[in-house]
Amino acid sequence: MNLDDKLKGLKIDSVFLVRILGLRPLETTNAALINELSTSELRKLYWYAKINKIGFTYLKALEKADVLKRIPELKKELEVQEKMYEKHNESIEIISNILTDLGVDHVFIKTIYDFPMLPSDIDILIYGETLENVASALIKKGLKIFDKGPHFISIYNTIVDASAQRPKMSYDIDIYDEISLSYFKYMDKSLCSSDRYKYSSGVEVLSAECELLIHINHSLFEHLFTLSHLYVISTLLPRINFHKLEILSNLAESRVPLALVSEIVNKVLKYYQDGMPTPLVKFVRSFQNKKYTTIRVSQLPYRYSLKHVAEAIIEKVRKKYYLLSMLEFTHALRSQEELNHIMFHIILRRKRITY
Repeated sequence: MNLDDKLKGLKIDSVFLVRILGLRPLETTNAALINELSTSELRKLYWYAKINKIGFTYLKALEKADVLKRIPELKKELEVQEKMYEKHNESIEIISNILTDLGVDHVFIKTIYDFPMLPSDIDILIYGETLENVASALIKKGLKIFDKGPHFISIYNTIVDASAQRPKMSYDIDIYDEISLSYFKYMDKSLCSSDRYKYSSGVEVLSAECELLIHINHSLFEHLFTLSHLYVISTLLPRINFHKLEILSNLAESRVPLALVSEIVNKVLKYYQDGMPTPLVKFVRSFQNKKYTTIRVSQLPYRYSLKHVAEAIIEKVRKKYYLLSMLEFTHALRSQEELNHIMFHIILRRKRITY
């Protein structure tokens, strides 16, 4: 019996991808199952991994399972991404040292993970300094700004010709003075100013609770929930104080993303003979919501409905801090150029299959 016949009827989808990776990538990778899959199935799973922003994670799992020798193009792709990952980590250290030398209090958000993942870029949140002053200081250091918005600047990670054609790299850097999307501040950074976590490299990130909230909000305002969000949540859990998680149950923006996590975990639970990690079981049971048990998670990314996004925004603007931010955002829409920009990105988010 060949492998394709042996696995006939097996549904190869994004939830199956979770099954072979486990819920702690590389720690729980099912190498035996990976080796049973055909080359075509492994290629198809890579497509699911890429649109779920965990292509690098998946390739590292295939490397661990020692199957890349029979898929030369994926082996070559891993080599390319390994170099990008190395550059990404170098850039984190470089920009952190520069900001430290400048006396700029900063933390990394949505950038450093407990599993191998290549984010879209390096995100930094600054405290106690204006974005204009930081931008000016970085320019004096020879760094190039290639984009800017109401609450962020984007810089190249090295001194380059800003006029030259160059794709956006995972190791380019976005520096924020607020946790925001355009003018809209979707989290109060003052809630995340203390209780930080220092990685072995010496760089600082936010507490697990704040990082979790940022990812939940980020997925909603990007309109998509990907497997990268699932893995971020599952790997943050060992550092989470569950008493602090009580605030999540009162936030509308948390309900759908956490229901998605619950559904995915429940679908793969039966494949774990040695049981699930205790924090994850506790997490899933705490946030199961029967209202969302019909959510389809086999084909991820999951696109939030406009109703889900609107509910999250409405929940936020009931609080003065976010209401003021929304008013600022609304005022900006009086500009035709700004309105066109916002509409373009809303339409983009409704059409794209990943980001």
